[in-house]
Amino acid sequence: MSEMTLNDVVCLNVGGTRFETTRQTLMRYPYSMLARMFDPESNLQPGIMKDGAYFMDREPDAFKCILSFLRYGKLNPAFAQDKALASQLEMEADYFQLTELKEELKVCSADNFSILVKGGGKERLFKVAKLNVKQDSLVARFVDQDRQIFAQDSKGRVLIPNLCPD
Repeated sequence: MSEMTLNDVVCLNVGGTRFETTRQTLMRYPYSMLARMFDPESNLQPGIMKDGAYFMDREPDAFKCILSFLRYGKLNPAFAQDKALASQLEMEADYFQLTELKEELKVCSADNFSILVKGGGKERLFKVAKLNVKQDSLVARFVDQDRQIFAQDSKGRVLIPNLCPD
């Protein structure tokens, strides 16, 4: 049998869905369960081999997002906007011990949004995780108590026009 390398293609059957990736991708975060499962030096076995793929009894939709996260090192924010998928991802992140993914889920949660401020012939984009608004402030005109945003552009950014006079 040949020696395993980081460039090996690994076939996975996750909940009946087949995925292919490299050992290096699976080992991106060394302290995760996936890294330990596919590390040739580890005693933790990757699972049962079935039809040429390692079988994992996990959720394939969430695992697709996990593979994307492992490949790029960041979470696609669209995954976190889907509350059901985000909840599933959080459970899978716990299972696979991917603390980095859990942190990304917090950052990309639906409570975060962007504010585009126009004025003085310039535009500035601000990423906002929490918004504290004074009751009678300019921003309060655009955000209600439930943090519903009234003025948004096509990218979902809050528009605050003419904050600075031209």
